[in-house]
Amino acid sequence: MAAEKPVKGEPALMKDLFFDPPEATGGKWKCKLCEGALTWRGSNSGYSAFVQHMKGSHSSTWRRDLDELKSNNARNGNLDGYVRRTVSDKAINLFNWIDWVVFEDLPFSAVENPRMRKYSSLQPITTDTLMKYMELLNQRVLGKLKDYVPDSNVYLKFDSWSCDDEHYTAVNLSWSAGKGKREKCTLCCGVFDLPEDMEMVENVEDDEEDSADDENHETITFSAEDYGDYILNELDNIGKSKSCIHVVGADNASVCRRLARLMNVPFNGCRSHRLSLAAKRLFFMGDHDERPIHRALIKSRRLMVKLSQLKNASLLKTKTPLSYPPWVELPCGDRRETTPRVQ
Repeated sequence: MAAEKPVKGEPALMKDLFFDPPEATGGKWKCKLCEGALTWRGSNSGYSAFVQHMKGSHSSTWRRDLDELKSNNARNGNLDGYVRRTVSDKAINLFNWIDWVVFEDLPFSAVENPRMRKYSSLQPITTDTLMKYMELLNQRVLGKLKDYVPDSNVYLKFDSWSCDDEHYTAVNLSWSAGKGKREKCTLCCGVFDLPEDMEMVENVEDDEEDSADDENHETITFSAEDYGDYILNELDNIGKSKSCIHVVGADNASVCRRLARLMNVPFNGCRSHRLSLAAKRLFFMGDHDERPIHRALIKSRRLMVKLSQLKNASLLKTKTPLSYPPWVELPCGDRRETTPRVQ
C-alpha cells in the first residue's frame, strides 16, 4: 500500500505547526516532536524537506497529529492537542501554575489565594507542591545546560541593576558552534537581597568624610569578589569551572574590570557605555561657551533631535544606512532617539 501523501496546503502547515524556526533554535529548523534538525532554503525550494522528515520519523502518527491540530480551532492549531495526548493532566496543570507564577512575578503563596482558585480553571495546588516541582524543573534545566554549554572558550556576559530593595545580576553565556554560528543561553538571573536601611552602590569612589546626614544610613557595596563567588557558584551548578570562561563582557565599571583580572581572562567593556562616558566627560569639561568642541556638540545634538523626527528620519534613510536605537542617553541627561546607529 502506497504511503499517504499530504494534500495541497498541508506541507506548509507542517512547517508552521511541527517545526521551530532558526531564530528560535540558533541555526536550523527543529522538529517540535523529536528535535530533529533540517535545513530549508525558503519557499522557492518547496516544503519537501519537512514532508520527508514527518513521513520518515513520524510515519505512523503524522496524519493523526496534523488532523487533530487542524481541527483544534479553539487553540489556533497549536500543539496543545498533541501535548494533552502524550503528557498527564497533572503535569500540564503543574506547568501552567509554574508558568503563571513565574512570568507574572507572583508570590509562591498565590496558588493558595482563594480568589485565584475561584476564578482559575486550573486544579488547586499548595505552595509546597509548587516549590517542589519548581526545584525539580530547575534541576532538569541545570542538567540540560551541563550538556549544552562547552568546557572551554565561553564568553561570559553579565549585568547588574537595582529595583526597590533588590539587586539583580543576570549572567549570559555564548560560544562558537562552528561555521560562523554562535550558541547562547542565560545561565541565571539572581537576586541579592539588601538589608533594611542600606543603600546599594557598586563602585564607591568618594573619599570625603561622611556627613552628619549619613551617620545613621549604612551603605553596602557589592565587590568583584561578591560577583565572582556568585558566578562561580552558578557555573558549578552546571558542572563547569572558571577555566571554561575565555572572555568577560560587561559595562566599564571598575568592579567589572577587577572581576576579569581576578578570573585572569580578558575584559571586553561595553563600547557604547565607554562612548557615553567619554561624551559626558567632554561635555561637562570647562566653559561650554569658550570651547569650540562644546559648540559643535550642541549643534550636533540639535541636529540629531531634528533627524529623529519621523519625517526627517525617513529622508535620512534614503541617504545613509544609519538608523536610531529605541533609547539613547544624551550627555545632558535627556533620553531621546538622537544618536544614529549603523545597522
